[in-house]
Amino acid sequence: MGFRHRLTQIYIHPPKLGVQPLAISVSVIYPNSEGARFDMDYYVNSHLKMVEDSWYDLGMKSITIHKGISGPKPATPPPFLVIGIMEFDSIKDFYAAGKSNGKEMATDLANFTNIEPVVQINERTD
Repeated sequence: MGFRHRLTQIYIHPPKLGVQPLAISVSVIYPNSEGARFDMDYYVNSHLKMVEDSWYDLGMKSITIHKGISGPKPATPPPFLVIGIMEFDSIKDFYAAGKSNGKEMATDLANFTNIEPVVQINERTD
């Protein structure tokens, strides 16, 4: 999957048609800071493939990636380099997916970033 310079969102796996409304989303947020390194090519082509290949069968419904391009004022750096949002029917599904190979995914972080991600579980309100 290639990138154009201004690409800000990648829809990796669209939701299945006909599924019930999603109950939770899980945000994985990579804050920007001095010296932050993030290899978007590896992230999309290797890390997200690992997530998709294993977690989609374990209850993940979709994953959306947002690449930060700016802060709120023109020509300011984004506060976050990347935000990944995964959707699951339940928190139980997310925990089960993480239990399956979460350690492997955490170990893979060093291959594309030196940033400690912030993970937040969100309840869907729509």
